[in-house]
Amino acid sequence: MPAGDDDVEAFLTALGATPERIRAAAGAGHLHGLAADLILREGADLTAAQVAERARTTVDVVTATWRSVGLAVDPHEPAFSEADVELVRGLVGLEDFEGFEGGELLRVMGAALGRVADAAVAVYVQTVETSMVAAGASPAEMARNNATTAAAALQLGDALGILFTHHLRAAIDRQRQAQVGVTERTLMRLAVGFVDLVGFTPLAQELPARELLAVVRGLEARAFDVATAHGGRVVKHIGDEIMVVA
Repeated sequence: MPAGDDDVEAFLTALGATPERIRAAAGAGHLHGLAADLILREGADLTAAQVAERARTTVDVVTATWRSVGLAVDPHEPAFSEADVELVRGLVGLEDFEGFEGGELLRVMGAALGRVADAAVAVYVQTVETSMVAAGASPAEMARNNATTAAAALQLGDALGILFTHHLRAAIDRQRQAQVGVTERTLMRLAVGFVDLVGFTPLAQELPARELLAVVRGLEARAFDVATAHGGRVVKHIGDEIMVVA
C-alpha cells in the first residue's frame, strides 16, 4: 500500500475490514470505496442456503426471488441478513402470491429500485466524489465520506416504506381518474406529452461534460416540478428529451 495510506487502513480496519480485503480493494483501485461496501454489507453473513433453511423454503425459491427483483445470487456467497430471511419468509407465506401476479410485481419493484440505486451512485460519483478528488482529498477523507454517505443511504432506504404509502395513495387516485368512462378495466385514458431542449446537439458539442450534465439536470428538475404541480408524472427521460403523462 502506498505511503501515507495508514490513516485509511486504520479507518477501514475499524469498520471490520481484514488486511486481505484492504489489499484486494487497493489493488482494484477502489480502496476508499471499501468503506461503503463494509457499511452496506454489515450483518450480511448468511448464504442463500442458510436463508432458505431459516425461512423454511428451498434455495431455488430464494434465488428465484432475488432474480425476480433483478439481482443475481451466488448460492455459496454470504450476502444475506436476518432481514432478508424475514422478507423471504413473508413472501413464501403469502397465500397464492404468484396467482395475484406477485412475480410481475416483484419485477416492477426491482426495476424501480435498481434505477433508484443507479441514480444514487451516479449522483455521488459525479458530484461529491468528483469534487473531493478535484480538491485533493486524502484517501482517508474519501473513505470517511463514503462511509457517512452509505449510512445516510441506508436511512433513506428505511424511509422508502413511508414514501411508498403516499405514492400508493396517489397511484390509486390516478387510476380512478384515468378510468372514468373507459369500457375495460385494463384501459386508461391519459394525455402524453414530450419536451426537449432546443439546440441541445450543438450545446453538447461545446460544453464540458460537467456543465452539460448540469443543464440536463436542470431540465429534469424543472420538468419534474411542473408535471407534479399539475397532477402529471415524468415517466421517461433520454438525454434532453422527457416524456410526461397526465
